[in-house]
Amino acid sequence: MISRNGGPDFIGVGVQRGGTSWLYECLNEHPEVNIPEKELHFFDRNYDRGIEWYKKLFQCDGENKVSGEYTPDYISSEEAMQRIFEFDSNVKLIVILREPLDRAYSAYRLFQSHGQFCDLEFAEAIKLHPWFFEKSLYSDQIKGMFSLFSSVNIHIDFYDRIISDPESFFGDICQFIGVDRNFTPKSLFNVRNASFYPGIQNRYGLVKLQNKIIDMGFSEQLNSIKNTRLFSIFKRFLLDKDRKKQPSHLIDRKYISIVKDDVEVLEELLGQDLQSWKDKYVL
Repeated sequence: MISRNGGPDFIGVGVQRGGTSWLYECLNEHPEVNIPEKELHFFDRNYDRGIEWYKKLFQCDGENKVSGEYTPDYISSEEAMQRIFEFDSNVKLIVILREPLDRAYSAYRLFQSHGQFCDLEFAEAIKLHPWFFEKSLYSDQIKGMFSLFSSVNIHIDFYDRIISDPESFFGDICQFIGVDRNFTPKSLFNVRNASFYPGIQNRYGLVKLQNKIIDMGFSEQLNSIKNTRLFSIFKRFLLDKDRKKQPSHLIDRKYISIVKDDVEVLEELLGQDLQSWKDKYVL
């Protein structure tokens, strides 16, 4: 059958680098959820394919109760949000917010893992490519969403809860979209931010070393090493070392001030105390 509105019952609209890959994997395991591949980008990049093409992606069998998708770039596009509203003003929207500088720095490291920004420090990347920093200024994005959609159809949560209490976080998402909140996906306790590691690999030259080992014909031996406890300890050491870097220490003070002001506006919009975020903005 097709989902109740002929398309998705819920859409995850934000934010980029906010734990959306983890949530997608968890929802994809849920037997009551039908969710196509992550990041369809219909309402921002693929709109010319037409509504009927989009609706067909959400056809599901009788065992599925709800359908949805997750494209975290939607919320930062006014055009995409307007198109979603025109498509279905009652669709349920999911937003995960992450501390703004951590989110921007995570995006920066992801770009590095893909071969971008490799010759740029974080501060330089922001100056030359301000768009990925501006995605972390949430207040206008949230205002735009609230101006279109009813608050009862919006679920906003925080990345910190994925780390501290993934069971409750996922359960609340399930309850919001109307499926069994007691289901526990295998992905629930997977390491979040798996893309941190590729960025670290590039930074320490591990990708080149790995490729050389494979070219020498030792791929099986390399895979055996990767499955050892010692390698897991080494990987964890690199992750912990990298996470000790505070993005607020790596950028110009004016950007910290911009983020702090935006977070204070966000607090008023959401009625949420975000002091744990502001504690990082030491000027």
